[in-house]
Amino acid sequence: RDVTTDVAKEVGFRLQDGPSFIDFVGPDGIRPENRLELAREYLARYADDPLIARCVQAHATYTVPRELLEQCREMAEEFDVVFVTHAAESAAEVVSVKEKFGQTPVRVLDDLGLLGPKTLLAHGVHLDDEEIALLAERETSIVHCPESNLKLGSGIARLPELLAGGVPLGLGTDGAASNNDLDMWGEMRTAAMIHKGVHEDPTVVPARAVLHMATSGSARAMGLADRIGSLEAGKCADLILVDLDRLHLTPRYDIYSHLVYSANHADVRTVMINGAFVMRDRELLTLDEAAIKARAREARAHISL
Repeated sequence: RDVTTDVAKEVGFRLQDGPSFIDFVGPDGIRPENRLELAREYLARYADDPLIARCVQAHATYTVPRELLEQCREMAEEFDVVFVTHAAESAAEVVSVKEKFGQTPVRVLDDLGLLGPKTLLAHGVHLDDEEIALLAERETSIVHCPESNLKLGSGIARLPELLAGGVPLGLGTDGAASNNDLDMWGEMRTAAMIHKGVHEDPTVVPARAVLHMATSGSARAMGLADRIGSLEAGKCADLILVDLDRLHLTPRYDIYSHLVYSANHADVRTVMINGAFVMRDRELLTLDEAAIKARAREARAHISL
């Protein structure tokens, strides 16, 4: 995991990362019980880093024992960082956890004291009305990942109900392994459109709400609302410049609708992170794009498909 962090720092990317836990030996060969010491080292090492936001990550209630989940909670509290986990992603997960613990994933997490303003739950597809109310009461964030949910056949989250219920919401991709890309523009468009089709109502999940989820809402979910997510005095200079003078963006009416339904990643012209330009006029300044693509193609030959 330090490799990811080191690369982010090298190229000037902001990253939320931290120790992860699952109840089996991972590709790195580290046993679950040996991860606690490594986790503490990581959390201490990056305590004051301007680009690295720390967190504690437990995969899910069905892959991490209760005792280890409790240790994750204690560690997150000790270092005052966000706790991250998957929850209620699929119907099969909910059934499995209920069979194992007699409760749904969200209720298991609540019993363990793991719901709260500093908890980020990925997905939240299969939630009942009581759980939505509980998440709102606990001020626990759900990060909606619609394209991953569609690709894996996990279902469609109750986003209109989550919005109406006052649950803090962010937006994510869930990563290339279950999504094939990390395109937040595509994620915004999908999130804004799929629920309209499912509910047969063009007014649900408005574009402005989705843009908020992708920016301020996601910053809040990451515990970084005081630093990023909006352009305000005193916050970090993280910003993108979007070229609106393009054929598919002409003419312009409502800016929120324009950004969510019409714009795409190719319209981003310049990117600044923490006050430093990392892309200017569509040229990457801290990454060698040609070298990265060459290494990726080389790596492909060593991966069994």
